[in-house]
Amino acid sequence: MVGRRAQGELGAQLTEDGALRLMTSRLSDNRGNGQEIFAIMIPVLVHQALAIAKAIADHTGYLGSWLLGCAATGIAGRPASNKDYRVTSRPWPVDVDTYNKTCTAAGPEIAQTPGDLTRRLTGRLLRGLGEAEQLREYLTD
Repeated sequence: MVGRRAQGELGAQLTEDGALRLMTSRLSDNRGNGQEIFAIMIPVLVHQALAIAKAIADHTGYLGSWLLGCAATGIAGRPASNKDYRVTSRPWPVDVDTYNKTCTAAGPEIAQTPGDLTRRLTGRLLRGLGEAEQLREYLTD
């Protein structure tokens, strides 16, 4: 993506060196008493990125390994809105502002176990936000 991102933009980027990024500038919103994280967007966006990776692998015939990652910034102390858009009672339990997690997966694993890969990438964050159980449908195959 080039240029300034608009409020709430969702974009994908595929670079010459093979990096695939799915980004949003709207993981949270100012609601109620401050910024709330849209917890459901985390596994949904990871699933979308995995679907794009699968489509690229299918189109190119690539069966090798992928380095996958998930990151969220600006999250310290913010409560999460659950999938019913209600604020959960647990804010981010540690004083960190950035979440980063990576894992490696073979191409067939992306096609066959996107839920497990989503859990590996987002499980700790969703547990910290108190939303892992409510979003388990995205974290299993």
